[in-house]
Amino acid sequence: GSLVRLTSTAADTATTSGSLLDLSSTASTAGTQFLQTYSGLTTGIGQSIVTANLTTGDALNINVGSLVTSGSAITVDAAGTSAISGGNGLVHVTHTGDYTGTGGLMHLEATGTTTGRVATITGGALTTGNGLQINGSATSLTSGNVLKVNGPTGAAALSGATGGVVNLTASGAYTSANNAGLLNLTSGTVAGSVAVIS
Repeated sequence: GSLVRLTSTAADTATTSGSLLDLSSTASTAGTQFLQTYSGLTTGIGQSIVTANLTTGDALNINVGSLVTSGSAITVDAAGTSAISGGNGLVHVTHTGDYTGTGGLMHLEATGTTTGRVATITGGALTTGNGLQINGSATSLTSGNVLKVNGPTGAAALSGATGGVVNLTASGAYTSANNAGLLNLTSGTVAGSVAVIS
């Protein structure tokens, strides 16, 4: 059962107002507009959105406009020393079907920025962990790529110490042991190529 349940059997097509629920506030500047608190939840789901027949629509659409500075459209916070198990994570995106297309499970696009960063990963306290780990197929990979970086297709003028299509930088006087370095290439191949530069 539900404490409050809103249902509709009509073909709701409104795009500028909510068909089932419409919340609006034009004067609030710093308050929390919609608060959900589930302090006793352990294995349940805080909020579920089900759109089983979605094709070209959006299950969740967030529009923050053009004035955002130090704010965020989405913020996910956690603390403590919890053991986040493999295959999950604070943000977990999964797809079990053999989908096609070039959109991908995650698509980041910033077509207008020139000096800003499109994505940043920070792990300032890392010791034996990994800032980014990509696991490819064990045996089925052929003409695909586990990691693919496309550089300029025209006469781009790359310059500066921080320029380049791929830039690995370590400004500290680090030491290394056990064959560790700024770039490690390890392969168990017998007949394949470890690196190809052309």
